[in-house]
Amino acid sequence: MEYRTLDITRDPTEQGFEEHSFDLIIASNVMHVAPNLHEALLHTKKLLAKNGRFLLQEIDSDTPVTDYVVGALPGWWLGENDGRPDKPYISGEEWDKKLRAAGFTGGETIERDLEGSVQPLFTIISRPVQEPITDREVTILASNPEEAGWPGDVAACFRRRGYEVHWSTLDGSPCNNQNIVSLLEVDNPYFTQSSQEEFLVLQRFLMQSKGCRILWVAQPSTLSCTDPRFSIIHGLARVLRRELLLDLSLLEMDTDGKPAPETIIDLHEKIQQAREIPDTDLEYEFILDGGVVHTARSYRTSLSDQLTTHPPIDTPRKLGIQQVGLTSTLQWVPGVVPLQLESGEVEVEMSYVGLNFKDTLVAMGLIGNPNDMGLEATGVVRRVAPDVIDLAPGDRVGAMGTGLFCNRTVLRREALSKLPDSLALEDGAAMLTVYCTVIYSLMQVGNLQKKQSVLIHSAAGGVGIAAINICKMLGATIYATVGNEEKAEYLVNTHGIPRAQIFHSRNTSFLPDIMRATNGRGVDIVLNSLSGELLHASWECVAAYGKMIEIGRRDILSHGMLSLTPFAEDRSFHAVNLANVSRDRPDIAISTVRTCFELFQNGQIQPIRPVHVFDTTQVKEAFRYLQTGKHMGKVVIQMTPDPAQLPCAPVKSKTSCPSDASYLIVGGLGGIGKSVSRWLVEHGAREIVYLSPSAEKDEHRKFLKELEVQGCHVSCVAGTVTDPADVQRAIGKCTNRLTGVVQMALNLQDRTFEHMTPEEWDSGLAPKVTGTWNLHTATQGMDLSFFVMFGSIAGSAGSLGQANYAASNTFLTGLATYRRQRGLAASVLNLGPVEDVGIISERSDLAQTTSVASAQPITERAVLDVFQVSIEDSLPNQQCSGILDVGISNKTGKSESAPLMRLWGRDARFAMHSNLGQASMDEGMDGPEHRLREFLNNVHQDPSLLNKAEAITEFKRNMAHLIAGTISNGRKLTDEEAAGFAIDSLVAIEMRSWVRRIIHLDVPLSEITKAGNLGSLADHIVKLLRAQYKLGSVGE
Repeated sequence: MEYRTLDITRDPTEQGFEEHSFDLIIASNVMHVAPNLHEALLHTKKLLAKNGRFLLQEIDSDTPVTDYVVGALPGWWLGENDGRPDKPYISGEEWDKKLRAAGFTGGETIERDLEGSVQPLFTIISRPVQEPITDREVTILASNPEEAGWPGDVAACFRRRGYEVHWSTLDGSPCNNQNIVSLLEVDNPYFTQSSQEEFLVLQRFLMQSKGCRILWVAQPSTLSCTDPRFSIIHGLARVLRRELLLDLSLLEMDTDGKPAPETIIDLHEKIQQAREIPDTDLEYEFILDGGVVHTARSYRTSLSDQLTTHPPIDTPRKLGIQQVGLTSTLQWVPGVVPLQLESGEVEVEMSYVGLNFKDTLVAMGLIGNPNDMGLEATGVVRRVAPDVIDLAPGDRVGAMGTGLFCNRTVLRREALSKLPDSLALEDGAAMLTVYCTVIYSLMQVGNLQKKQSVLIHSAAGGVGIAAINICKMLGATIYATVGNEEKAEYLVNTHGIPRAQIFHSRNTSFLPDIMRATNGRGVDIVLNSLSGELLHASWECVAAYGKMIEIGRRDILSHGMLSLTPFAEDRSFHAVNLANVSRDRPDIAISTVRTCFELFQNGQIQPIRPVHVFDTTQVKEAFRYLQTGKHMGKVVIQMTPDPAQLPCAPVKSKTSCPSDASYLIVGGLGGIGKSVSRWLVEHGAREIVYLSPSAEKDEHRKFLKELEVQGCHVSCVAGTVTDPADVQRAIGKCTNRLTGVVQMALNLQDRTFEHMTPEEWDSGLAPKVTGTWNLHTATQGMDLSFFVMFGSIAGSAGSLGQANYAASNTFLTGLATYRRQRGLAASVLNLGPVEDVGIISERSDLAQTTSVASAQPITERAVLDVFQVSIEDSLPNQQCSGILDVGISNKTGKSESAPLMRLWGRDARFAMHSNLGQASMDEGMDGPEHRLREFLNNVHQDPSLLNKAEAITEFKRNMAHLIAGTISNGRKLTDEEAAGFAIDSLVAIEMRSWVRRIIHLDVPLSEITKAGNLGSLADHIVKLLRAQYKLGSVGE
């Protein structure tokens, strides 16, 4: 962006500006300041390109408020000598006159910012008046050689404008002039089941008209549709513009009837003027709707946006995780709170949620379900069921259970306890789980008595501090372990535990230390949360007749072994899981909570200190902080009462196919069709009927058996969709109500239009035109949930050598409009080349062609995702057209030859895509993960790539950047920083999950940890890949 000073009251060329150098000029509330509006507009026109636009925003107020505010400034009255003595601004009508006087077209569009009497601002769009048309000769092409009716009115209007008008039919003599207006389709579609002679007549006429400029007027088929055959011309025209360089424009008439002849002539002249401007994208397609001529634009949208919805702002939130094992993907997702409460239910607005180490294990996928995160919370009651009489809205409560990481939820009454008045909500969330765990473990299970001894592991954590307080209350002797000296000093200074009774928890050295401190006896109770060899060392610390109380879960879940020798002296081993107690013995859980609050109210225990409070936007940081193992005390999350402050991830829509319904697939036995079939079955479909000429061939038996194994009943009808009897036979095979139709039939007869035979034209159109119309006719009386038609971007953009195929695909878009305006389900999925399934994946020549032609190859996953979108869009509504183009892109960048290589040529409908460079359909397609997957796919095809040093170096670089970037929350890293990114034990857990998911290698945690950093890990991965493909060591 460049900033320069411009005085619009002076000639801009004298200020260093080049004439006609700006495509758009925006003047916002500035032009009225000019002393002479006419001169200012002339200067503006001098700067504006011949085809440019002038956007003028100005004030026009009937109230004198503005005049009072700025009227005291001398600049406000500069227009006094320009016929504006009372105020500098003028009305929109006066601006229109001023613009015309200065050589503009006037106010082509005038929009006010507010409705009603108070409209202080308006916007005007104008442009320079174009040079008059010099070519005043036109040929009107009609089916009737007689000049009569509305076509005759058009001809008469042209003559009144000074044109020499010729009249012609398709089989008439070749046109001698360059301008043709076709009225062949103003009443009836030309492209019917035409005879071969009619096709040859059209073909011959168009070939003779290569140098002509044609405006083809037809009945509507885009915004509305009276007959879908009127849309066939769209596909044909798009191909002919490229094959024959034919300047063929289309105008769809208004649904209210034939337009005024002046509209045709105005558009004709506008097209003529636009063609005089070099190096611009051209408008070819126009729609007359409500008396206004519209142009079309193709807009890019994110597939992920189409697949997701943003919940209402007041939707409850809960904590979820996008990818289990990666805490960096924690996110707030919509929760569900029922409108009506069932018996015994209470709705609570959460204030604080306690974060426990178990939550981190759940997030890592090591235990439990992500929906279980949140074991304790405090909040305020919002609503109660009628039978809940001991709680009321406004009561402060504490809750224990699972899934409490939310801002609002409904719980059973027995899961809640009233908080003491003196207990803060923050402290309640910090003490519920830890104190109840300790009370149940030491007082109930352990039956801890005065003067007995207890070993408390990880004593500086929440459970450890709660255990210390309980032991002090009971008069027990405390031994403790911690991870570092800072925590040991904390226990000495804060809790008065002698330094000689505090040991190290990171190795087994605490065992001889305990034995030395107890004169070889051991302790009466070990409260253990350690695992592996540290658990076994703790078991040896238990004195005769003592107890080990296991509150950890790792060794239990991994089926660890326990020495039986200590049982010889009546030692006992107890496992405590408070979640199980709450679920299976709520009476014990309620009693434990009651004991906790009584002890607090009696001053016998204190809230946990220190408490580390994170807000809801810092939840990822809170998890990472807890994972480091460096914290002391308790971590809690303060929940915001306003859900709008909780950034909520979009929700992916879920499509299900009722199992008691039937689905008809026409074609669908190729690569893409099989993928679609599997998708339907995976989403619940239990009956599919296929209509295809090859439906009963042996080559499909294995695939059909695959569907049947999944519980889907499959029927096959060998036939063609172009035969109405075969369509009826297929529908008759449905044993359940037919609820979904997928039309995938096609017949490729590729040839340039100049050399195409009538048979090739008809056979190319038949499956999609005749066949889809047969499907429509047979099902139009049924209540279908979806009617998805598979098309191609060959129709959307035009594809060389596929005039028939393109025309058949645009018929589908017309039929979709036709059905939807009649309340029938319909959607069209226009696909580009699919790279990993179907014909493109099998033929490298086609893949290369689509790459050069700016057709973005799409993945099978993308096809299935967009198929889901098409199902959801199939039901008619006002929010979408039901038509999706997938795979259109500009892969040629900004080279000088780019316009010649674009799939769409110079068609202005795709102007937006021309500026998108090599952007892919989904975000990150060219990032490290994409390159990494691409390399692994290539290795699978050719393992010898692992012998190439350059390829291995690039693989290791991408792997290091991808992993480091994920862990560092997207921070940009140098190659050296990425390779040197350290791997500790916690990161190693995440890495194991990532390596298994992306690289499909099962690497032990010990090997990942041993690597030390991402660079060394990448080296190790390469070794494992080489071993997998039996390549030996590097250099062999």
